[in-house]
Amino acid sequence: MLLPGSTVVSDIMNGAARGKIRDGWVHDQANYWDSSGCMLATEAFAEMFAAHISTPQALEPVRKWFPKSSALFETMLKEAGQ
Repeated sequence: MLLPGSTVVSDIMNGAARGKIRDGWVHDQANYWDSSGCMLATEAFAEMFAAHISTPQALEPVRKWFPKSSALFETMLKEAGQ
């Protein structure tokens, strides 16, 4: 059984390594992670948003491993709600 947030972290780590980390559920298309970093930002936001909606405790590992990114994500949510 996967821990809440483990797939979120593994997917973001895989993107940061441009597909070289193969742990957990990851995108395996050779060209999924582009060199501009756009897909990494898009995927990270999508993963954090899905966790926020469906399993909020899944954000805890994200906060641990990606503190700046998770803080930015939470700021974006707060600003969107204003």
